[in-house]
Amino acid sequence: MAIERWAASELEEIAKEWMEQRRMFSAFEVSLEAQQRGVRERHRNLKGLVHQAIALVGSTRGYTRTLMEVGAPVQAWVYHHVQDNPYTYRPLNRQGEGRAAPVSAAPVYGGVRNPAPLTSNGAAPASVNDGACGADAQGRLCIPAALLQRLDVEAGEQAIVTSDPENSEIRITRPTLFDNTDDAGYEVEEDGAIRISVAALEAAGLGGLQCYRVSGDSDCITVRTF
Repeated sequence: MAIERWAASELEEIAKEWMEQRRMFSAFEVSLEAQQRGVRERHRNLKGLVHQAIALVGSTRGYTRTLMEVGAPVQAWVYHHVQDNPYTYRPLNRQGEGRAAPVSAAPVYGGVRNPAPLTSNGAAPASVNDGACGADAQGRLCIPAALLQRLDVEAGEQAIVTSDPENSEIRITRPTLFDNTDDAGYEVEEDGAIRISVAALEAAGLGGLQCYRVSGDSDCITVRTF
């Protein structure tokens, strides 16, 4: 359609401008800018085109993407140059009419390991896959309440986190009488989640990844490379 081609052209132009500025951004921010330039579509209708446009432009400009917490109900891909640290990205303040969120006083993680450059056909999926999780700005990996409920552990209770470097994975289980004393006990936080430390991720050979695969059942939750 002519409208879709015009929108795609606008999205590519925004991506080019922002990449020339070596800016970090999310697809949602591109959609907002496109709307300012006359594209009359909401992000949920545009996001496929947005990710395609970014991948097409970014594949020749040294850009990559990292899945991160951005202050929204779901995580999002943050696009950045391969040499830049995405954990310094400041997400939009969703209650602040497009302004950046306040700078956190917490130290940020050092950066991603072996970032994979974008490819022109590498935008799929536009949405985050089931099981895909990203770290927060401190490099910690949040295991959400929905998964921990499968283990029947709730806020204030303990979960056991085992780093396994031989298999490059982390296992999360309910406490038992036979737990290894080297395993770490994590208290489930008020939101029903746990946040795996950088040390535990690095001990399993998983530190600094752009995306993690988290899956599990009533016996065990595993964290692996995506």
